[in-house]
Order: sequence, then structure tokens, then C-alpha cells
Amino acid sequence: MPICDRALISVFPRCAVERGADANGRDPIGVPIAVYALIRQEKAMFEMLARHGLDPGLTEETSGESVWETAEKNGWTEAQLSALFPGYSSP
Repeated sequence: MPICDRALISVFPRCAVERGADANGRDPIGVPIAVYALIRQEKAMFEMLARHGLDPGLTEETSGESVWETAEKNGWTEAQLSALFPGYSSP
């Protein structure tokens, strides 16, 4: 997995992804970009990552929790997630 610069993620996330940064990218300690969007309640950013190829099964390296599971813990319903990730089954 490509490593993403933490400053780029926090300051220019939309620009970075739209210019080709990996939607499944991680910060230097292995946390997926999407987790930051979920924790910060940045719904539009999370949806954009999904549109750009985010893998909902991508796991955080230390906890093993998937993006899907993190989304559910942060208020996303299974119906909302299924709409973003058609064909993906909840872990």
C-alpha cells in the first residue's frame, strides 16, 4: 500500500485524491485515510474516497478494524454503506 503524507491528507485531501492519490492510502503509522475522514465526520470526503476506489475491507494495521467497521462505529448505517459499496458484504 502506498504511504501518504499526513500533512497532505489533512490539508489537501480532496485535491490529493482527485489528482490520483490512492483512496486506499495510509499514513506513516498504517491508518487508512478513510479512517481520518470518518473520525472527523467528513461525510463528503468519505463518499469521495468511496467513489475513487476505497476498499471497505481495508483494515487499520494495529487494531485490525476495517473501514466498514469504523464507519458503522461512527454512525453510518449498513444501508448507507451498501449504497456506497455495492456488492460488498459486511465483515
